Amino acid sequence: MKKIFSGLIIFLFIFLWISNLLAFGERIKPSLGALAIEVSVPEKVKIASHWKCKVIFKNQSKSTLVLHKRFLLYQDDLKFEVYDPKGVKAKFVVENVLENFHGTLKSNFIEIAPYQTYSYEVELSKFYSFFKDNISHRFEVPGDYRLKVAFINYETGEKYGYKAWIGTVESKEVTFNVVSNFNSK
Repeated sequence: MKKIFSGLIIFLFIFLWISNLLAFGERIKPSLGALAIEVSVPEKVKIASHWKCKVIFKNQSKSTLVLHKRFLLYQDDLKFEVYDPKGVKAKFVVENVLENFHGTLKSNFIEIAPYQTYSYEVELSKFYSFFKDNISHRFEVPGDYRLKVAFINYETGEKYGYKAWIGTVESKEVTFNVVSNFNSK
């Protein structure tokens, strides 16, 4: 009887140790479900116009979320996937990068209250262009375009006393129509 009891205690100890080890692994992962993003664009965009899309960050948790808002497009902090009507994927154009450049600063971190949002606007035609058969365009071909965005963050903000959300989150794909004039249907 004593051997059975000892074996049961050892089994229980090993079981609890392994389950605690597995739970620790879950605790150190970022809470990816705490942050969601969506992208908002006008339904119709006039060819060659200066328009912006809005990236909306949503805190879906019961606690305040710290967000690193540097959003450097060239380092893929915000990574857009844009496809023109023929399915050509847009490429990032480096010429306007310095306008959006600065290092990680304390002011790059913001707090988003529970269930609240923060939005950021980007003029995509300034940073993305389509190339095919030695021809390029920046949203100048009429038709339906597809767009989605991912936010990638590895900056914790610990040196400033923050514990920022880290990980990758991606929006659902949206479509918008580039038209030659707004009277088009």
